[in-house]
Amino acid sequence: MADWNLALVDVAASWVVVALPRYVQARLLADSGVYGQPELAARAIDERLSLDPVRHTSLLGTLLAPALCSLMNLPVLAWGKPLEAGHPAQPRLAFRLWMATPLVYLAQALLLGLLMALLAKVYLAGAPVAARAAQLCLRMAVVNLLPLPLLESGAALAVLLRRAPFPAWVGAALSCLALSLLVSSTTFRAADQHLALAFFYLSRLFL
Repeated sequence: MADWNLALVDVAASWVVVALPRYVQARLLADSGVYGQPELAARAIDERLSLDPVRHTSLLGTLLAPALCSLMNLPVLAWGKPLEAGHPAQPRLAFRLWMATPLVYLAQALLLGLLMALLAKVYLAGAPVAARAAQLCLRMAVVNLLPLPLLESGAALAVLLRRAPFPAWVGAALSCLALSLLVSSTTFRAADQHLALAFFYLSRLFL
């Protein structure tokens, strides 16, 4: 049975946690000095140098996907609005972008896990919300090892290839198909549950 309250919690958690990874990517691109041209690309990145979740919100990745996954009792996935920038291919920069995203999500998961344990210890109502957000961050740290165009890790693929090898809608469709198969996989769902349980007990060790 669909739990609309839980779906709202998951959407709220998704809306908050996608901002930092996209900010870090925008910072890496801005600091890399790859903008000789075009000027519009640099301006687009500058607009994303913010921790304001609104600037990084994607209708599909931050709102619809988390809600549908939650309502269908599937592992929730979320991502921010893709960065749009033209720049020369740089393998080193692509690798930094690829590695930065899982590390940022993992750092967020650790902080949220500690917050969850602290809130649970003092019996505050925010513990379940922090737990869902921490689990989402942990899941996205793993999923972003796949350089899919829709995900934050897709920025690394765009930098490496200089430009997308196919139209944006094709990349979005392929990403949605791959993610749908992933979250519906019994193996992925079981591994996700074991990882979340291990993370929960690990966070309790610090408090």
